[in-house]
Amino acid sequence: MMTTAHTAPTKEATAPTSPYVRSRWSETVTVGVVVLVTGLVTGLVTRGDGGPARAGQRPVAAASAGTVVRSLTVDGRDPLWTDTGFSVRPGDRVDISAFGLVRPSRRPGYHAVPPGGLTTPHPGQLSIAGRVNHEALVATIGEASTPGALGRTSPARVLAVGADRTLAIRKSGELFLGVNDKLTADNSGWFGATVTLRHRR
Repeated sequence: MMTTAHTAPTKEATAPTSPYVRSRWSETVTVGVVVLVTGLVTGLVTRGDGGPARAGQRPVAAASAGTVVRSLTVDGRDPLWTDTGFSVRPGDRVDISAFGLVRPSRRPGYHAVPPGGLTTPHPGQLSIAGRVNHEALVATIGEASTPGALGRTSPARVLAVGADRTLAIRKSGELFLGVNDKLTADNSGWFGATVTLRHRR
């Protein structure tokens, strides 16, 4: 939530049709395992290293075992954390890339910002974590039962994400995303995020 204006307005991103989206993701589980079985008839073996496949088949690109990719939307108006559906544990690595625009206020003079948030602090902004740009995309690790409120989250539990970030996981729990704003009622817009989880082997 913002209380003063210092910049000219720009075009606002269109918000999703659903008010709050916490479960909109498409999941792709990729497991790259190339198995060469001796004795198969020539021409029936498909190579996972980019080699030729038999007629009628497309080459399959190999990927690391245990890699899971999901895409989801973080609504800028949602006062709760958005559940990614990922349960993480120490040693895991999470890659997050984001896009989209969120406007901190509907008042004239406020402009929409990308996942990196407001680069210049403004008086009256109510960020969860003051060390992170206001309205930036952030993450936290918590309980899987119910998404908590953004405004009640300790600043120490907030992880800066922005447009692109790799998180080295140090504690177990459910991974959530949100915007760095305690009061989101006057926000508009959304961030889209692609989250890639690589489990520790």
